[in-house]
Amino acid sequence: MYIDSFLQERIIIYGLNHNIKKGTIVTKTPKKQKIFVLDTNIFLLNPDAINTFDQKGNTIVVPLTVLQELDGLKKNQRTGYEARSAARSLEKLICKKGANRMSVVTLTNGAKFILDPGNLSADDFSPLNTKSSDDQIIATAKKYKRTNKESRVVLISNDTLVRIKATSQNIAAEEFEAVNFGKNGVDDLYCPPQYIAGLNPDEVQNLNTHGYCVYEPGDSPSHHQGYLMDCGEETDPQALLRSGNKLRYIKQSRYAYLQPRNAKQALAMYLANQSTVSVLVLVGPAGTGKTIIALESGIKRRRGVKNEKIYIFRPTDQAGEDLGFLPGSLDEKMAPYKKAIGDAYQAIQEYRKTKDPVSFDAACHLDGFIKILPVNYVRGTTINNATVIIDEAQNFSDLQMKTLLTRIGENVNVIITGDPDQIDNRFLTKKSCGLTHVIGKLRGEPIFAHITLDKGERSEIASLAADLL
Repeated sequence: MYIDSFLQERIIIYGLNHNIKKGTIVTKTPKKQKIFVLDTNIFLLNPDAINTFDQKGNTIVVPLTVLQELDGLKKNQRTGYEARSAARSLEKLICKKGANRMSVVTLTNGAKFILDPGNLSADDFSPLNTKSSDDQIIATAKKYKRTNKESRVVLISNDTLVRIKATSQNIAAEEFEAVNFGKNGVDDLYCPPQYIAGLNPDEVQNLNTHGYCVYEPGDSPSHHQGYLMDCGEETDPQALLRSGNKLRYIKQSRYAYLQPRNAKQALAMYLANQSTVSVLVLVGPAGTGKTIIALESGIKRRRGVKNEKIYIFRPTDQAGEDLGFLPGSLDEKMAPYKKAIGDAYQAIQEYRKTKDPVSFDAACHLDGFIKILPVNYVRGTTINNATVIIDEAQNFSDLQMKTLLTRIGENVNVIITGDPDQIDNRFLTKKSCGLTHVIGKLRGEPIFAHITLDKGERSEIASLAADLL
């Protein structure tokens, strides 16, 4: 074996494959190293984004333009925290390690880091605008592609137009991904429960008679994997739950105050009331019952635990134009964001039919058991003996989700709801939002489960709007 001038391995194969003639010289091209050029918006998603690129031998480039943009964003109320955190992260790499311009810093994960000062030529900018920050970042990627023929240059940006412009300049461009999704992509994380196949008559008989059966399909044991079983055209499918090598039949009966309207809701309600599931993620479009199932679980748990609270964290991103600052106390500022929770609470109270129901306003009062809060004030706190509902999680970044979940103390049940197709935060995408991050990182853990609900139950109009508009 030797390496030629094109850095290719040429290996003499001695009849190891019957399709290759003995003594044939086979050329194997080594995998190209990558140079990642990062856009500013990546640091607004994850201030420590540099350390997420863990492929040894690859290079991460941050143009000086990114530092200039972060400097302008650090005083912005919406982006100030992330911009300052990114600045501190970059300072550790550049100043404390003594890196000068264009010097290479080796990261602990094996990748290399370069702060690029610019020095862009007219060819790098052509036909881009030299005064545009976005175009300066694209021009930096063009420079590295021109000067590093042996590497693959990739611009990482969550700005769609930047990626389009980069592609037009023959520069590969990709979104920042919160986790490694596997070969089939992010959509695998959001697949609804599938119909089970391969059950023999004895297993079906045990399910119908005893409510469970031993199920060993040959793959590794799964924790809280939901399935559906076809029961014929005239009957709704049955909900099944696999835990390890046991398959359990989940009856669509009244678990607490609510009656599930389909098999997937039955799975979600069952998991929401299981002590073995500490973190449950409910995903689905509008009207599938995510919020009401989460709130119902918290109200039910409160019956058995004295003084237990329900903490609900909601993002403050707005679907339409920003209305500006809201007057009043924190409770008054959060009033517009309580509407969805109040509707779900009222529906549960109507199902319960209690003689003296606690009103929603009383439940949310200073001494009430429901606390609806923004994520801004959670740092430094520890939440014990509570149900924590993280609603509309697709509008939280992965850093915000980590901040929330690291506040969790003892005897806490966490339910996360969201729809990755309804993102209002302009810095987030389906691949980079906190909802995707949590599912991708925690799937397979014994205390974690997630269910995708895809059947709207709010009304026929809501279902048609979710599917067709």
